[in-house]
Amino acid sequence: MSHAGGKADEEVNDAEVADWMAGILETGVQPAGNGITNLIATPAAKFAALKTVYGAENLTGYFDATTGGGASLKAGGYMFPGFSPSGDEVHMYNGGWKKYSKTAYTALLSTHGWYCLSTHQEMFAEIYTNKYSAGALPGASNGKSPADFFRQLEASKDSAINPATVAPSGGPGGGAAGPPSGSAGGGAASVEGAAGAGGTKEPTGGAEPPRLGG
Repeated sequence: MSHAGGKADEEVNDAEVADWMAGILETGVQPAGNGITNLIATPAAKFAALKTVYGAENLTGYFDATTGGGASLKAGGYMFPGFSPSGDEVHMYNGGWKKYSKTAYTALLSTHGWYCLSTHQEMFAEIYTNKYSAGALPGASNGKSPADFFRQLEASKDSAINPATVAPSGGPGGGAAGPPSGSAGGGAASVEGAAGAGGTKEPTGGAEPPRLGG
């Protein structure tokens, strides 16, 4: 690849590579001021060269699956068939970076499909709808059980709980809390439990894309 100023084989670092891929996933265009953006080559050709070095990285696999190897630039996506993230966390971009525990991601995808991963609100809506239409629930993960949540919900006689007034509990592994939990002793079920997770974690200000070499 040649640089716009005529320089060939421009050396780039991990930060530039991560910024270039994340920028495209966030906006659908190559980020201004990035050294890779300034190289004279198609995004697909640039990505093909980067993939020879960074092919084992989760960010690379996610970028590859959602952009067709750089052939179709678009902002993120919660569907990435053909890519199986490694490690304990799954990162995706859909109007903001989101982070799921791998166990929750696997449980949700295997029973409820991609759409339930699009937002935390849709995740709960899909679980709730499936429960009362077909009886299907994702399995327990991270110490949270959707089945337990619905048992508590159906047994609860407390109709006065307003989730907006319940202080959120801290999500596992740090970051901001997940959905609010039921008040202690009030009999209301924890909304967080419906996800079968400490599963979704979206720190204040949004999660970040997966790091290279991390």
